[in-house]
Amino acid sequence: MSSSNHHTFSKEITALLNALGEKPSQDNVQFLNTYITEYLNNISDTLFELYNYKSGTPTDQLAGTKRKAVKKKVSIDDLKFVFRDDSEKLSRLTELNELAAQREILQKQINAPENFSMLGSYGEKEPANGKVSKTGDTGRAKRNLHDMNEDDDDDDDEIENFAQKVEKIQADKKTPVKSKKQKN
Repeated sequence: MSSSNHHTFSKEITALLNALGEKPSQDNVQFLNTYITEYLNNISDTLFELYNYKSGTPTDQLAGTKRKAVKKKVSIDDLKFVFRDDSEKLSRLTELNELAAQREILQKQINAPENFSMLGSYGEKEPANGKVSKTGDTGRAKRNLHDMNEDDDDDDDEIENFAQKVEKIQADKKTPVKSKKQKN
């Protein structure tokens, strides 16, 4: 934050320019900061105008009448409207929105209680003192326990397969090989 209470992006711009292999000069950083700030202000102003248009401005009211305050957040559709003329930004916004929706669906599937039916009752954790307690983080703990048990099962299978191979080799060594002369 600068002394005029305006957020500057100078640290982020400097880091980005360094990451891109550029040596950031103070003039370049200041120019990019001004450009980014003005761009974000323009988007915010456009969204504010859109909000006022959708909700109706106070100047539309009749004198002396009260209007119920409408609290509304900026939606993805509002941003799509603002970026309607910029196909690159619009497609990126749409892509990010779809990824967020897919992430929510996957997160719900991961946290679904039926995924933990083999681990006992969902949400219960048995601490060292033997008492059952309910905690919010037991789903993650049970998933980790389940993953560890699967790893142990894989290790057990590998050990068992190796032991069977060793036993087979030892059994082959104990069985005498019949030569051609013995068969006649």
